[in-house]
Amino acid sequence: QRWTAALKAVKPDFVCAPWSTGPGRWWHWMGAPAAEGTDAMHRALDAPFVELLWDFPPDQGSNLLPAFTCRYYRGLTGDRPAWILPYLCEQGQFNMQPPRAECELREMTVLTNGCLAAQGYWQQNQDAPLAHFNRMLHQREPFTTGAKSLKWAAMLVGESSRLLYGLPGARTEVPLGSWIGSGVDTPDRGRLAPGERRMPAHMESAVGVFRAMMEDHLPLDVLIEPDVQSPATLAQYKVLILPNAACLGRKAIDTIRAFVALGGGVMAMHESSLCNEFGDRRADFGLADLFGAHFRGTEDFSARWPNYPKWTELYLGIAGPDLHPIADDPVVRSNYRRGSDRLQYIGWMTNVEAAAGATKVGRRLSAPKEWPFLILHGAGRGRSVYFAADVGQAYFIAPYQYQRRLITNAVRWAAGASRPPVRVDAPLCVQAAFYTQRGGKRTIVHLLNEVNTSANRAIPENNPPQREETLPIVNIKVALADPSASAAFLEPGHTRLPLTRTASGVEVTVPRLELHAMVVVE
Repeated sequence: QRWTAALKAVKPDFVCAPWSTGPGRWWHWMGAPAAEGTDAMHRALDAPFVELLWDFPPDQGSNLLPAFTCRYYRGLTGDRPAWILPYLCEQGQFNMQPPRAECELREMTVLTNGCLAAQGYWQQNQDAPLAHFNRMLHQREPFTTGAKSLKWAAMLVGESSRLLYGLPGARTEVPLGSWIGSGVDTPDRGRLAPGERRMPAHMESAVGVFRAMMEDHLPLDVLIEPDVQSPATLAQYKVLILPNAACLGRKAIDTIRAFVALGGGVMAMHESSLCNEFGDRRADFGLADLFGAHFRGTEDFSARWPNYPKWTELYLGIAGPDLHPIADDPVVRSNYRRGSDRLQYIGWMTNVEAAAGATKVGRRLSAPKEWPFLILHGAGRGRSVYFAADVGQAYFIAPYQYQRRLITNAVRWAAGASRPPVRVDAPLCVQAAFYTQRGGKRTIVHLLNEVNTSANRAIPENNPPQREETLPIVNIKVALADPSASAAFLEPGHTRLPLTRTASGVEVTVPRLELHAMVVVE
């Protein structure tokens, strides 16, 4: 920080943006803590610099981890853009040019999730020239420069939980004293085949929550540990998500407790707050009073295809007073077999006892004792939702569609009367991200079309099927709760979108989304 300040005193437009994650590999936070810069270092930089899509991780046919990585680094910087270099390669480190549609998706994934797309002059050919990608970025620059995230929900992705919880040999595959290399220019010391590799448990939970929030088009920021120790930072949000954030220090616990007492909401999973910031286990949750739950142990019902020797079942209620609004949802109901009143669950679960005054929703149907699944609790003016399971990790590793809606409904319930400020009605494959400019007087909604018409036909453990074309999506509705909106445009192109006044605000319809566009509301 002192070095950067001294240089800026000489040259005010100096920017410190070094490769910040080992050699810049975007997935080193998955399995290479020795090569990962600290959260504090990332926050001190003007912009971290990270390579994206150079060495592919296991879920190679998906845009989930690339999108999460960009959002995560935006969180590391504190709502500022990081530099992300999306490599335009077909096979990891082999530099043949992907189709133009694939290149455009990678560039716009970076932009949608709040980062700056860096360019490599070698990453182009006649069909996909660098000038084309720079023109796409330039057209969108007026609506990305100085943009801040639209504040509603925030998720803690904590350094302590990433590094100190789920240690080697327990819930992750981080080799001691080494890292998982690419096998091309760094040794591959991983013990598992690429398709079986796992991230730290906390990170898997965070990615699962991110997937659910993205598919249901809800605003989500990533916070790090100093942010949840700051009352001013938390006060910007309506709800805080703890995705199996096991390691929380006393200052963070006190700040979160005060945040809820003043009217904020918290949604937590599994072993959140069970350890201090050094990974030392507590006898009970540090936030037991907030959760309305007391820790009694954990059970492993996790498994991976094709072998499912360990799994369990849940009862959430079908009708009547035992069916809570969080579970009363058509997506949840769609997972029930005819004549069944139970849902299968694959993943880690927590044995807890509900405190006096807390509300139990659903239960695990296990022998010899059944345990609560969801516990609701009020604290001061706020609300708490606690899942006695790592449902975020489950939705990433062994997902059922009911888990997505339980996650997002729980976030909505925890937010209380504070509804999301923007609602997007679009297919699951449309990613939405939300920003403001001009001190909140302009709202920008990014829409990214992730449809892949190659239908994921490539062999999963080798490389993703490259997009060669774009399949447009029509009639996406975007509604804002702010009735003061006076005009809306589709950018780039500055196409006016008619505003429809509704009882809850205004609504516009995007007639056709090709790959990426922004709804800009003044």
